[in-house]
Amino acid sequence: MATTTDPAKRTGAAQGDLWSERAADWTELMEPRMRPLYEAGLAGLAVEAGTRVLDVGCGAGLFLSLARDGGATVAGLDAAQGLIAVARRRLPGARIEHGDIEELPFADESFDVVSGFNSFQYAASPESALAEARRVLRPGGRLLAATWAPPEMCDLAGYLAALGANLPTPPAGAPGPFALSAEGALASLLASAGFEPQVTRDVICHFDYRDGTETLRALLSAGPAVRAIRHAGNEAVERSVLESVDAFRQADGSYAMPNAFRFTLAIR
Repeated sequence: MATTTDPAKRTGAAQGDLWSERAADWTELMEPRMRPLYEAGLAGLAVEAGTRVLDVGCGAGLFLSLARDGGATVAGLDAAQGLIAVARRRLPGARIEHGDIEELPFADESFDVVSGFNSFQYAASPESALAEARRVLRPGGRLLAATWAPPEMCDLAGYLAALGANLPTPPAGAPGPFALSAEGALASLLASAGFEPQVTRDVICHFDYRDGTETLRALLSAGPAVRAIRHAGNEAVERSVLESVDAFRQADGSYAMPNAFRFTLAIR
C-alpha cells in the first residue's frame, strides 16, 4: 500500500480516522449544540438564496443544511469519512468531498462564502489552509473562522484539559484548543493571510445532557477523546472526563454547560 510523506495529508488521515469512530454520537449529541453559532455565522455572512457556500471541516453537515434551507448552494469538505457519510445523506446532490483543507479540490474563485468552524486552527498549516480558502473565494467574498472563546468563558475547558492529560505529550509549540482564543488572535491570523477582518463576535452554545451516560457519549465522541481512549484506556478517560464536569451536574442528575465560541468575519 502506498503511503504519503506529506505531513498535512498524514495529519488529515489521522484526524479523519479519529473523528469517524464515533460519528453517530457526534451527530446526535454534539453537533446540534453548535446550532446557535451556525445561525449567527449565517447571519453575519449574509447567506441568502443563491449564495455559493463552502464549509471546510464540515463534519456531519448541519451548518450546510441550515444554509441550504435558506436557498444557498452548498459544498463541504472533511477528513472524516464517517461524518461525510452523514453529511451526504443530509444533503443529497451537494458536493461533499473527502480531503484536507490545505488542498481544496475546488476551482479558483468558485464560492461567495467559505466557513471554518473549529477547523483552520487544527490544520497542519493554518496559513496554507487559509491560502486555499482565499483561492476558492471570489474577490470580495466572505470568510468566517471560528474557534473556542477564552477558557474562562467555556465550561468545557476542564474537559479539554482532562483529555490533554490522557494524551501523549504534544511536541513543543503544538497549538492547544485555545491557541486562537485571545482578543485579536483570529483577526491577526486572517490579516496575515491576506484577508480584511471585519468583526469578531462571541456566541454561547449550551451543552446540556440528561445524565452522566449521555454526557459521556457526547464528550467522548470528539476526535481528541477517541485518541485519548486509545492512549490511556476507556476507563481512565471516562473517569477523568466525568470528574472534569462534575461541577456542572444538576440536582436531577443532568448536566448544563454553556460554552462561548468566537468567530471573525473577513473579506477577500
